[in-house]
Amino acid sequence: MSRTMDGFRPILVSLVMLLGAVLLPYGYEQTVGLGSANHIIRWSFWTFISSFYFTGFTLIEWSDLLIYGSYWIPRLLLAFWMIRYYSGYVSRRQTIAIGVLSIMPAITLSSYSFLLQLVQPSGFSDLLYPIPAFFAVAMLLLHFRPYDDSERPW
Repeated sequence: MSRTMDGFRPILVSLVMLLGAVLLPYGYEQTVGLGSANHIIRWSFWTFISSFYFTGFTLIEWSDLLIYGSYWIPRLLLAFWMIRYYSGYVSRRQTIAIGVLSIMPAITLSSYSFLLQLVQPSGFSDLLYPIPAFFAVAMLLLHFRPYDDSERPW
């Protein structure tokens, strides 16, 4: 890459990862097909996500903010943290910790879904729920650049 493009590389990588984080849930929704009867757990979350794709930003009630905040607040924090990481302000360990925390809602729902499958088996599509979140974390880990962590505070 040229010298001018090297300065834009961290920004481009962050933008590609943000685009992936936005488009992966939409693609997953379209491939799984939420018209089936196996979307009991994911229904409210995907309805919330779909509202942004199909109707734009709508007014959100306080109850919706509390319920759905566990999904989008960690993702926004992770996006902000990735930009700070590529700018050199935070360490790799902090970034990995924030990435793990951002997928906790997906892990919680997947555990609940797995228990639901044991009690009332209706298919395995509920077990596929965390794939976009884990794929996003894999993308983050693949794009880490090596640098000396010894000077970082944590």
